[in-house]
Amino acid sequence: LASRDLLGKFAPGGHGGTYGGNAVSAAAAVATLDVFESEDLVSRAEVLGRRLLSGLRESLGSHPLVAEVRGRGLMAGLEFAEGDGLAPRPDVAQALVREALSRRLLLLTCGVWGQVVRIIPPLVTTEAEIDQALAILSASLEAATV
Repeated sequence: LASRDLLGKFAPGGHGGTYGGNAVSAAAAVATLDVFESEDLVSRAEVLGRRLLSGLRESLGSHPLVAEVRGRGLMAGLEFAEGDGLAPRPDVAQALVREALSRRLLLLTCGVWGQVVRIIPPLVTTEAEIDQALAILSASLEAATV
């Protein structure tokens, strides 16, 4: 669905393939969207996300190395820095990730300097799992900054 001039700029095999737009992948996409709708996962993420962010702010937000708690839905981030947020602390983020993993909570770092810890639970997580993660995060931050 492009002009011949534009299509002529692609080398053979350079655009498209059998992996895109086939019946199996289209059926999987439709089934996924059906689950999102039938289980109301978008609204669930919003409700549980508020619980997660509120809990993060209450339990970790006042720590002197937590520069910011941010997120949307079930995607949250803890940014670590000192000096009014001007000196990123990737070492603290990495230590928190290690401590959390030792407690069976899997997290990732991100950010320009690796100073942010990403918290992205699955959309089917439960309130109890959110609370458990918050407890692990609190204990892990304490251990990481001793």
